[in-house]
Amino acid sequence: MADISVDYVRIMVKNACDLHGGQAAFARKLKLSRSHINGIISGRKEPYASVLDHFGLERVTVIRRKK
Repeated sequence: MADISVDYVRIMVKNACDLHGGQAAFARKLKLSRSHINGIISGRKEPYASVLDHFGLERVTVIRRKK
């Protein structure tokens, strides 16, 4: 599977909010606060594991050689 950037996850969260009727509705579905969802979208917060789980994603750490 290809790597997905955190910025792309933010777009996915924003789109999910639109599909669920807003940030508050999506936050309720994930049992999170609306302010946390807003923080993810605005870039102030990192997505929690529950957000990544919703999309079938997991966080991994990658170490690569410098080019």
